[in-house]
Amino acid sequence: MKKILLTIVAVFFWFALFAQSPEKVNYQAVARDLAGSPLINTTVNLTFDVLQGSGSGAVAYSETQVKTTNQFGLFTAEIGAGTVASGNFPGIAWGSNTYFLRISVNGDVMPATQLLSVPYALHAKTAASGVPGADG
Repeated sequence: MKKILLTIVAVFFWFALFAQSPEKVNYQAVARDLAGSPLINTTVNLTFDVLQGSGSGAVAYSETQVKTTNQFGLFTAEIGAGTVASGNFPGIAWGSNTYFLRISVNGDVMPATQLLSVPYALHAKTAASGVPGADG
């Protein structure tokens, strides 16, 4: 019994030791035509560009995805899980610069918007050591 319990505890710590943050960012939007009507149950070709430094900065990462909208024109994607066009999503140094996201839908380029808090949390996993806080 002691040996089985020890094995279970060892396996638990093995998996906990190698737990990783997902290298993806959720994205959701409604695709619309030029008149503003939702593109219902339609295939959309997407390009996600992560730009470094400004909305017109260098492309740090680019990928493509093909999604199908639902009955409301809504689609959901995970940036970092598409077909890579350039760069390395896990290799982006989130803490070293500001980054912007530019999206193209069926070839139409949308204005870039700055990525804020959530992707920068990926940088936290690089903090292997630090000054410990007070006990309590």
